[in-house]
Amino acid sequence: MELRLPQPGVWLAIGLAALVIAVQSALSVPVAMIDMAVREALHRTSGLLHNPLVLGLMNTLAFGVVIAFGLYLNRLPLRRAYPLPPATAGQVGALCLLVVGSVVVLSEIDNLVRAVLPMPDILRDLLDQIFSADSSILAQAFLLVVVAPVTEELLFRGIILRGLLNHCRVWSALVLSATLFAFIHLNPWQMMTAFAVGLTLGWVFLRTGSVWLCVLGHALNNGLFLCAQHSPFEVPGLIGVPDPDKVVFQPLWLDLLGISLVLVALWLFRCATPRPPPVKLDVPPVIEPPIISAP
Repeated sequence: MELRLPQPGVWLAIGLAALVIAVQSALSVPVAMIDMAVREALHRTSGLLHNPLVLGLMNTLAFGVVIAFGLYLNRLPLRRAYPLPPATAGQVGALCLLVVGSVVVLSEIDNLVRAVLPMPDILRDLLDQIFSADSSILAQAFLLVVVAPVTEELLFRGIILRGLLNHCRVWSALVLSATLFAFIHLNPWQMMTAFAVGLTLGWVFLRTGSVWLCVLGHALNNGLFLCAQHSPFEVPGLIGVPDPDKVVFQPLWLDLLGISLVLVALWLFRCATPRPPPVKLDVPPVIEPPIISAP
């Protein structure tokens, strides 16, 4: 698979990210109207706006529209846009180790962000409703482990990053795509961790040329988060429901373990992919005009 695409450029990439938010907002309007009608008629909310299954379907539609538009811009049919290159056991193992270490490190970063900038009650209540025990864990898994990894990776690594590589330097394209990935979450308390995930998965894509390895890493990252929310045991600062009134940091040994896992996994993944696919497009041959000799 060619790593670079003709489009999008920088401004069009920003537009695609904004278009995702716009379509999501447009889809939320009829759902909010249904919720309001139920509240007026039955004096209770339907909970549709906070239902993970409904959110998953809305995200699928929103990202699907933007992905289709991105493929149209590049005149790229879906069957050729996302091929499935072979992945080695070393790549998959190193990726899993990288995600596990990253979850530990990013969890502590999230604790630090919430300690410096406490999350407002309205946002905390919204997240509690989405991931409450009242909603099905299967619906939560559908949203976090299936919909989010597939749709977000097909757009941000499969189209936006590949288009930016054609208009920017490699690291500039990587940072900008990760920034846009963080931006669409519209949650300042999640943007830093989303940015780090975007950088990591973008690097994985550059090393392997595989969007599907990025999907796997994203799904594993979200799956571990979901498991931490529903785990029967607790690790301070990492596993268990966070205390809204105070921030608990992880043990120091756990932070050091997470950092060590990330460093080792990066080295193992680099060893498993010693030759990343070329970023540059093939330069077409220069055709010299024929030399016309004087009669």
